[in-house]
Amino acid sequence: MASIRITENPDGTFAFRHHVSPEAELNQPAGVNQGDEVTWNNMTDRILVVAVVGSEPETTFVTDKIRPGMASEPAFIAGENSTMKYSCVSIDVDDMPYSIHVIGG
Repeated sequence: MASIRITENPDGTFAFRHHVSPEAELNQPAGVNQGDEVTWNNMTDRILVVAVVGSEPETTFVTDKIRPGMASEPAFIAGENSTMKYSCVSIDVDDMPYSIHVIGG
């Protein structure tokens, strides 16, 4: 299982830090294996949604609303040799800047 923390930057974009490795840097791609469950933990004060914006192979995925302090549902299940770019947006702010992060195997 991979857990990714979402924090908010001063400019309103989001940063992602995965818990696969304690040495993980902000926005470092999260290396996952086939079948790994990936969840996002909302460490902001906003209600968020995470959605795929590009993937190989092509896939569709959107989380339910992630309330502050909570983890995403459903979990994303990594496929074989897959790479997924996803975006995190706040649903309570119009025209909010967004951030893109990568999960790659």
